[in-house]
Amino acid sequence: LEHGRQVLTPECLQQYANELQMLSQQYAEDKTKLGLLKSLWQYATEIV
Repeated sequence: LEHGRQVLTPECLQQYANELQMLSQQYAEDKTKLGLLKSLWQYATEIV
């Protein structure tokens, strides 16, 4: 549990969000990958 608290710092979450945004731009034409990225984003917003 302590490890999870260390990993999910605001800085880490911001970096994760930035990476998802970059990937969504990179795979803008791939509907399957965009769907997966959207799911990851939703999961991340639910755990914080």
